[in-house]
Amino acid sequence: MKKRIAGLAIAAAAYCYLSPKPASYIVRAAFKNGLATAPPNFHTLRAHYSVNRNLRYRSHFSMNTYDLFVNRTKQQKPLIIWVHGGAYVGGDKEDVAIYASMLAANGFDVVTMNYALAPEATYPTPLLQLAELYTHIVTHHADTVTINNIFFAGDSAGAQIAAQFVVSQLDESYAKKITVPQVVPPASIAGTILCCGPYDLAQLDTLSSKKWLAALLHRAGWAYMNDRHWQTSTNTANASLIGHIPPNFPPTFLTDGNAFTFTSHTQALAQELADKQIEHDVVLYDEADAQLLHEYQFLLDTPHAQQTFERLVTFLTRYCRN
Repeated sequence: MKKRIAGLAIAAAAYCYLSPKPASYIVRAAFKNGLATAPPNFHTLRAHYSVNRNLRYRSHFSMNTYDLFVNRTKQQKPLIIWVHGGAYVGGDKEDVAIYASMLAANGFDVVTMNYALAPEATYPTPLLQLAELYTHIVTHHADTVTINNIFFAGDSAGAQIAAQFVVSQLDESYAKKITVPQVVPPASIAGTILCCGPYDLAQLDTLSSKKWLAALLHRAGWAYMNDRHWQTSTNTANASLIGHIPPNFPPTFLTDGNAFTFTSHTQALAQELADKQIEHDVVLYDEADAQLLHEYQFLLDTPHAQQTFERLVTFLTRYCRN
């Protein structure tokens, strides 16, 4: 019996070492139920928007559902398409529901999407599904939302996915390189909203100096890229936003926390946007002011998240196309 238990333990250890799946499922479980909190006045906002949940877009992949939040005013409004985070292996559109509701109540239409997760689905599946979702919206919601005034948005891994998708829609050679179809007319892209993203993908596992967390994120990257040596792979190099931003990249809103997050990635991307004279707004806070963790912007019962939301609304109002 002891030999059998020892054999099972060795087999389990070997499986964890040779496969990214066990660690991916641990990370997925950690993201279950999200962390967003609502502001004190949240219950008063419901009258300003409608929401249709768990709609389905046509896709070659699984988890192809989305929610549609529509502001009740009849005037034309920009559309925000939001990609949720979760280290490519977890998360859900429901994690963005409070934030999307807030945006809808403030005058914007919002689509939040689900997409197939690693390790069951691998790169570039979320990008392909984003193209499928856009095509579905154009086909089925053109009379409901404005399709020529779109902000692509995301948080954490979703920010990287959204930004990479926009690059693929603006740069034909890049789109061919990563095998993502060009379906969005560049003129219809009004901007991007990027929160707490890993824009240098090879550095995904540098979120924290804690070895156990780095190990989990390392395996999440392995699961997404389907490559044990993913950090040095061509796909990872191509997926990293740093160095791939085209000169026609749209106005961009960037924010991140300052502890256990990808602050240096946001700073590097902001520098690249500045070097290429691309309009952008960066919201970062000094740790001496407050320690803000990864995805702080979703804690809308806190002053810094509320301040960031106000900056975002100002950005959207400035760059939406009337």
